[in-house]
Amino acid sequence: MAATLKGTTNTNTMKPIKIYEKLKLICKHLTHGRQEDAHEFLRYLVESLQKSYLISRKVPKTVDNYTKETTPFNQIFGGYMRQDVVCMRCKHISTTFQHFMDLLLDIRQADNIDTALGGYFKRENLGQGENMYKCEK
Repeated sequence: MAATLKGTTNTNTMKPIKIYEKLKLICKHLTHGRQEDAHEFLRYLVESLQKSYLISRKVPKTVDNYTKETTPFNQIFGGYMRQDVVCMRCKHISTTFQHFMDLLLDIRQADNIDTALGGYFKRENLGQGENMYKCEK
């Protein structure tokens, strides 16, 4: 990637045109001259870098997701989110972990990152009736 950005000059200057020329390698549906979502571009770029890393390490295509989650790109951009659900009747706690590569924070109502994260991780009541949480105990 660094070689692509530096282009053909001997300077350390980065040239975005080199990325622009290789959009189809990053994601097949990205098109020159068409407006795209920056978040979507970043996701495809990280995924493309991840695939290139796995290929360079000669990792088989059949490798499981847990192994893919140990690459440097997952260590930088990814993580695991812990979710605890408490049964309101018996107080049993069910804990799950979900892998993520990014968090989509609602920044419209937030003055800073802490407020946005607080909104993302706020407690929720899972409802009553048919939508109510069904305890595994």
